[in-house]
Amino acid sequence: MLLTLGHSLETLKFGGVTRAVILSVTHIGVSAIAALAITQVLTLDAKIESVIILLCFMPPSVATYLAISQHQPDEADGVAGFIFVSTCLTLVTLPIVLTYWATG
Repeated sequence: MLLTLGHSLETLKFGGVTRAVILSVTHIGVSAIAALAITQVLTLDAKIESVIILLCFMPPSVATYLAISQHQPDEADGVAGFIFVSTCLTLVTLPIVLTYWATG
């Protein structure tokens, strides 16, 4: 799976990167809304809330790319770009989120 993702990232076009950035920023926003909604609605221990926040902000998996490449090969490059940009954004946003939000 990682080899096929790497090959797709090698041939990634700039149009795919623009769309990937928009989708990745949207992913971060939806993650924040989901984490906020879950932690506010449910009465949970602080450690469990931190785990929920961590899971909400994780990037999409490579298995997503593999499924798309098999069933919709025309969209595979865009999904590879989304996974790449989302993973890079996670390296920046996750430490900030875990430091300031999930302090349980």
